[in-house]
Amino acid sequence: MKSSTPSCNLQKIILENVSDIIITTDLAFIVESWNHIAEHVYCVPATDAIGRRLGELVNFTFHGTTIEQAFQDLATNKIWRGEVSYTNKHGETFHFLQTVKYTPDEEGKESGILAVGRDITERKRAEEQLQQSEKFYRSLIADSLDVTMLMNGNGDISFATPSIERVLGYAPEEILNTNAFQYIHPDDLEWTKESFAKEVEENPEIKFIVVRVRKKTGEWLWCMARGHNLLNNPYINAIAVFLHDDT
Repeated sequence: MKSSTPSCNLQKIILENVSDIIITTDLAFIVESWNHIAEHVYCVPATDAIGRRLGELVNFTFHGTTIEQAFQDLATNKIWRGEVSYTNKHGETFHFLQTVKYTPDEEGKESGILAVGRDITERKRAEEQLQQSEKFYRSLIADSLDVTMLMNGNGDISFATPSIERVLGYAPEEILNTNAFQYIHPDDLEWTKESFAKEVEENPEIKFIVVRVRKKTGEWLWCMARGHNLLNNPYINAIAVFLHDDT
């Protein structure tokens, strides 16, 4: 009996020092062990949790699946992994990557269930903040009065904001893969190409030029154009050109 004591103590130490929620139950989901992380997140002491059915203690929200499908997958595959969230009595919501699997006895028969939850709350919050930020900037771009275009070092257009339709009459997809210089007035073309070349070289002498740009109707619109070399930016890898109606 004494020989098993160090092993049991080691298991207890490990369970109490990991950062994951670790819960074990019998096959009927009656809680048999409940570590201190579970106590903190679920706001239920181990003394109150042990002996009770897991579903009475926590009510998970399943993401990307349903509780019924999760149980079906567990029964079929003997293991289930997925994302869940839980809101405790203090109104705190936690997100977890959850792993649930059957545990065998000494004879290899299913004798219990192990549930391990890895806290991914901070990651989820960061993802949500990024999504909100992206929505914010997309809204700014969509509602901008100025036109923003991205093009390569030859002037071939790869992106245009929706405002181009309001300013020049072209739908963004109409000008994709066309060359920006074809929209410039012939009398302004040489000056525009010189300014663009200086921007590509990353040593522009003039950041703003005023040129005539052809609208879809064939009319010429005076625009203030400004370039920003982002070819070395790994996320953009293009020249950004901003057009402002200068009439």
